[in-house]
Amino acid sequence: MDEIKLLDDFELPRDWNPQSVRYDDYLEALFRDYIIAVINLQPATAIGRKIHSLSPLIQDIADTLVYAVRAYLAGTPNQAYQALNQLLVRYKLLLKRFIRQDLPRDKIGNLYRIRASDSPFLTKSEIFHIPFNQRHKVSTQRYSIPGYPCLYFGNSLYVCWEEMNRIDVNKLHIASFSIRKSSNILNFGNRPAEIAALVLEILNRNQSVIKYGGYALCYALLWPLIASCSIRTAVRDASFKVEYIIPQLLMQWLIDPAIDEMFHIDGIRFFSTRVIPYIDNPGINGNFIFPARDSTTLDFCPVLRNMFEFSEPVSWQACRLVLSSPPPISKATNIPISNGYTVPYDQTEFYLVENQINSMPKTIL
Repeated sequence: MDEIKLLDDFELPRDWNPQSVRYDDYLEALFRDYIIAVINLQPATAIGRKIHSLSPLIQDIADTLVYAVRAYLAGTPNQAYQALNQLLVRYKLLLKRFIRQDLPRDKIGNLYRIRASDSPFLTKSEIFHIPFNQRHKVSTQRYSIPGYPCLYFGNSLYVCWEEMNRIDVNKLHIASFSIRKSSNILNFGNRPAEIAALVLEILNRNQSVIKYGGYALCYALLWPLIASCSIRTAVRDASFKVEYIIPQLLMQWLIDPAIDEMFHIDGIRFFSTRVIPYIDNPGINGNFIFPARDSTTLDFCPVLRNMFEFSEPVSWQACRLVLSSPPPISKATNIPISNGYTVPYDQTEFYLVENQINSMPKTIL
């Protein structure tokens, strides 16, 4: 079916080559290809017909995102922000379909942070966000600007390792975090292939696509925004990363007091751009970011301190000394280790170490 093929054909994340095209032109061409595919749809379902009929809406979203990037690159970031702000307010009902309201802690699960250090021990404060009095150490990240501390998490130690460019695990210290209360999460954590699989499952069950496929419809409409937050960095160690313009503007929008009062989003879930092969388990490939909300202290955000409890950091080497044999993972999942070679996740050291640190006592900072 065309609507499933559409999502498969426009899988994310994407790569681009700065030596051959400007980033704004790359996004414009990518969005143009997507919109042409939407216009040429020959839908077999109600959701496909709806996507096809709303191509002007997708065009509006795409045009605004390209304008915001060009305004930012022209040295007018305020114009870029205002354009994105107006876009998201204009389509706030669409965006709300991506907000998981009052998501309980058990649905978020265990979250992980890792840090490389030659020290045999780290304190809990050393694996939390960088203190406010050390803002100079905060570099640009996908959803956060330099100097603005945030808490980034991986849904698995595997994705944390990928995000740190497959660093030597013998240098790592790790901690397991749990959120202490229900939270509102903006969910950009599903890749298009997962949405295509969702639509196919709905059809195979003879369920109503309109009733159960609303999220898939909204995803197809908002694809340009999700795509613009999911472009792989062309220069990994660059001081400025053009691929971060839209996601950073999105985070600035979310922490704006007026927007916070309207939506009150605690954090964003997003899939890793470092893992290219599709993993049929979003719980392994997912990241979270929670921004600092109160920067009036010298050290740590009191809101984030009260939001999370976490284990004492422990070195990967120390975990190896006490590895146990946990039960198999509930959903059989393979992860890529090298080109063309995958292994079951529950047979990796990542999974064993996760279970080890998840059993450790957790307290707030």
